[in-house]
Amino acid sequence: MNTSRLRCAAAFALILALAAPVAVHATNGMYLIGYGPETIGRGGANLAISDRTLAVNFNPAGIAQLQGNHLAASLSFLAPSLSFENGLNGSTDAESRYFPLPTVTYVRGAKDSPWTWGVGFVAQGGLGATFDNLNTPFGNQDQTYTQVRYGTVIPTVAYSVNEDMAFGLSLNLGYADAAFRFFPNTSFFNQQAPQFSFPGVKMEGAAGTQTSARIGWWWRPQPKFSLGLVYQTKTDSNFDGGDLYVNYTGFPGIGQRVRYDAKMDGFTFAAQAGIGFAYRPNDKWVVALDVKRYFWDDAIDTITVVGTNPDLALPAPFDQVT
Repeated sequence: MNTSRLRCAAAFALILALAAPVAVHATNGMYLIGYGPETIGRGGANLAISDRTLAVNFNPAGIAQLQGNHLAASLSFLAPSLSFENGLNGSTDAESRYFPLPTVTYVRGAKDSPWTWGVGFVAQGGLGATFDNLNTPFGNQDQTYTQVRYGTVIPTVAYSVNEDMAFGLSLNLGYADAAFRFFPNTSFFNQQAPQFSFPGVKMEGAAGTQTSARIGWWWRPQPKFSLGLVYQTKTDSNFDGGDLYVNYTGFPGIGQRVRYDAKMDGFTFAAQAGIGFAYRPNDKWVVALDVKRYFWDDAIDTITVVGTNPDLALPAPFDQVT
């Protein structure tokens, strides 16, 4: 079987750049600022509070504060407003898109045991942007599109040292998928300099598991003040099983779109660390502050999309395109 390889790192990097306003203005990279209405209402501050079932996704030690059975669900929506411009395009608004973000969490604790356990399903976030009718360097108009979706099932356990201190551990058993289009209807062949030719690309269906772990500590040194610490590893990620379509309709000797088996390398969700403080002056008020660091510089460097096993025997030099 022909195992031609197609690497589209530059194309995907550009599309991620087009989607960057999502990361800058609405989220912490591809993570949300907050999960659930209470935490969103506090601007994301939750590490030192974590007294609801969604603590499984913030500070797992916090569920030690809960006794009995607790079940909660929520649904929120991310509706980014994006624009893009470059030397070929004036200010262009992205297509309006809405991303549903459900959560379902359950925690069980007992008075006669120091152990508390819980589990949750949480839509962690992602990114996405669609720009239609962009002017390309090849004299036509075309589209760019990105979408990454990420959700986790989170088994969690916490141990209470005493009623004012606890440790917790969560496992993020996640699944994510990715898709992109980069001028998919464009196929430009440069007869004078074939190495500067451009085939549009489209990838869909690349998906896989994303696993990480989160440890947390919660401490209440006195009734009005509490402290929380958390660290989460970056994901062990893979994206494969996708379809990559390359538009060779304008290329002599090919003249059609070619499908490849696709996988994506170099894309992980960042590790994070944080410390939180909370002060309760009375029963009606709480003042909370979280300081968090997301290690995106260590999570994503060069993203490479690799296509193998084309459904057409390609002539040189297209039998191995890099």
